[in-house]
Amino acid sequence: MSFPAWADEVRRHDKDRFTCAMFASEPARTHLLALYAFNLELSKARELVSEPLLGRIRLQWWRDTLDGIENGKEPEGDVAKAFAETIAQYGLERGAIDRLIDAREFDMEGVPPEDMAALIGYCEGTSSQLAQLALKILDIKGEAVAMAAHHMGIAWALIGLARAVPFHARQGRVLLPRNLLRTAGIAPEQIRRGEALSGVVAQVVGEGREHLNRARKLAGKIDKKAMPVLLPATLADVYLKALKKCGYDPFDPSMLTAHTKGRFRLMLNAWRGRY
Repeated sequence: MSFPAWADEVRRHDKDRFTCAMFASEPARTHLLALYAFNLELSKARELVSEPLLGRIRLQWWRDTLDGIENGKEPEGDVAKAFAETIAQYGLERGAIDRLIDAREFDMEGVPPEDMAALIGYCEGTSSQLAQLALKILDIKGEAVAMAAHHMGIAWALIGLARAVPFHARQGRVLLPRNLLRTAGIAPEQIRRGEALSGVVAQVVGEGREHLNRARKLAGKIDKKAMPVLLPATLADVYLKALKKCGYDPFDPSMLTAHTKGRFRLMLNAWRGRY
């Protein structure tokens, strides 16, 4: 199966969401990928620039582009064009999209979130908000599915941020709660593997596990059609198991191959309508 270049970027850099999107039927599948490509552009805003101001300029470019789309202007760039079609096709609300962009302003701050509540707020504005937009594309409504997607999004982000500690450390970024680091005696600018860091990671991952449990308590009320949005929960279990096995050390080499496991379970759960 061939995909446009912007969709291949999702496959390379957000492979788990890409895989889950494959369980959606067309045309929703392509539009999910357009949404994820847009999200990928936002998530890379800080990574691709040398200073925060340039990252903020990239985010503002997207706000200006959305203004132009609303005014009937043809957007520039393949991702913007694909996402413009998705907005038009499914009536995605500007406010919901803006919340995704606004949440990424935190990436430009250069300081860790103060506590778990602040970190969860970041996860809500990014991952959970993305899941809500994905439900809109799948045309799935209801309080139960919205709440399940909310909790799944938080869990997915928390577990993902725990796994990404080495990546962020190489960039000089820290997205672990500052109060937990302080209690563990870890300076944010001195993130390195060790028992103290593993304890902090375990707490973040434990919070993610709680949100997964909350999402699954709603499973009996969820339409099977929502699986492309909720299936990351299945992959989250794989990463939870891998983190536990290595003592919650995100620097452990085994974490680099954890994503290759659980594909059969993903297909089985998609067929069963479970997540």
